[in-house]
Amino acid sequence: MVTVKIKLRTDKEKQNEKPIIVQIIYKRKRRRIHTGKSIPEDKWDFNRNLPKQHYKHYQVLKHYLLDIQTTCENAVFELEKAQNLNIDTLAYQVRRIVRGDSTSTLFYEYYESKLQEYIDKGSFKTSSVSRGAFNKLKKFQPKDFPIEDFSYKMINDFDTYMRKTNCGINTISIYMRAIRAVYNKAIKEEVVSPERHPFINYTVKSESTQKRFLTKDQLIEIKTLDLSDKPKIEFVRDIFMFGIYARGMNYIDICKLKCENLVLIEAKENSQHYRINYTRSKTKGKFSIKVTEEMLLILRKHANIKGQTEEYLFPIFKSDSDIKYYTDRLKKFNRKLRLVREKTSIDHNFTSYYMRHSYAMLAKNGGLSINIIKDSMGHSNVKITETYLASFTNEKLDEANEKILNSL
Repeated sequence: MVTVKIKLRTDKEKQNEKPIIVQIIYKRKRRRIHTGKSIPEDKWDFNRNLPKQHYKHYQVLKHYLLDIQTTCENAVFELEKAQNLNIDTLAYQVRRIVRGDSTSTLFYEYYESKLQEYIDKGSFKTSSVSRGAFNKLKKFQPKDFPIEDFSYKMINDFDTYMRKTNCGINTISIYMRAIRAVYNKAIKEEVVSPERHPFINYTVKSESTQKRFLTKDQLIEIKTLDLSDKPKIEFVRDIFMFGIYARGMNYIDICKLKCENLVLIEAKENSQHYRINYTRSKTKGKFSIKVTEEMLLILRKHANIKGQTEEYLFPIFKSDSDIKYYTDRLKKFNRKLRLVREKTSIDHNFTSYYMRHSYAMLAKNGGLSINIIKDSMGHSNVKITETYLASFTNEKLDEANEKILNSL
């Protein structure tokens, strides 16, 4: 049996008033939903669960609360009739009633708002992948639809459509995960009921792929190219090598390095010793890397070493507002890497993605502990590998890093 009651919550208070809530109890589980109204405790009739008659807003508030209770009781009746009764579905329906929602949220409209959120938060890779999934879904189903209509059948049909249009298993997996992430946000934001989650019976499949890396000999070939007559291509080559030297630093993190991230540790007559302290964009893990001679050469050639703390270290971003153009910068970087490749004997293209995996393979072949980097970052979850890295001191990592780089 379901009970729906209007109550005053006496354990909460704001500006000397207590919140009025709708309390739902079903199978000994309880949910409390704030009505958005509050009242001084001495103006509340606890026997009738309504305002006292002498309260100045008695009539308006009484009718509002009774209307909510009646509407909630009708919603319970409909859910019972549809045999779709559980505490979370009830709470979802009550929240909609309290908010006065009378129309369904359209899925594409909601999805686009999440894409903008990703961009606002600086999650450009997530935004790009999610946009790809969104565009593919719109080709399959051009017309927008209520989010409640997004069903298991639609997901299955979309899966079949992607297979017929020659999407690979991993592309399908990436797109489905992106769509599922948006749908999960809708549940958390109470835009849609958690009941009958369309992905519950759908398995997101993927297949392992060969990790992409360059060999030591290939990296030496890239490193020793004379590109002095093509400064733009030389800059891209140097940034690529910098990412490898810096323990496989991601391109986004190189772009976001500021002068304050470069810390002078020691200055002698003919030498300076620096560290780069930064937070990885993807995992928010904190890293401190000794600047090796190879890195310092690149910094002196291209970086704004003596700039103000808030200025960017490399001339990729000029201001914080440029971050929104990261995806375009990445594409240009990868296009220029093709021009680098054309100067070598390497028979396949490589991208910024290769920096991290090439370093990992060098580390493995160079004798770095398997507990730090396993199978060239082949963990199903990158965070596991980074957890191992975090457990070692910077001195050990610096020593291992120099050992690897000395082989190049």
